[in-house]
Amino acid sequence: MGAAPFPADAIGALLAPLLDTLERVGWVQRNLHPPAAPRLAAVLAPQADALAGPLRALEALDGPADLRFMRDRLVAVAGQASALVAAFVEAASSGEPIALYRALRRFAGGAGDFEDLSHTYPRDENPRILDWLGGGADS
Repeated sequence: MGAAPFPADAIGALLAPLLDTLERVGWVQRNLHPPAAPRLAAVLAPQADALAGPLRALEALDGPADLRFMRDRLVAVAGQASALVAAFVEAASSGEPIALYRALRRFAGGAGDFEDLSHTYPRDENPRILDWLGGGADS
């Protein structure tokens, strides 16, 4: 008897705040000006809590072994995003401008890992992925 499939709602519950966090980080990067760091940190800070619950829920799920890498990648990217938020908020309160840039340079790795996941299984080559995500081959 195999493991139960990952529920699509647990993935969706993590994807929504994860994508929002990545979007906010991009906005903060575009608007980075060290004197504005506290205001920018206020934009990012709520994302730590928004990611925490869904991240723990997805970490706790078990699923088919051949799809576990997807969960692991999402968990890794969400963990990196959460760490970036925490580092930026801490850097903003420290008053050290270089720390702001150090915190934000983590973004490229997390965004790249997330993008890599989108190319792992093309939709037309593995309809099982669509079924697992709650769609169907005709969705």
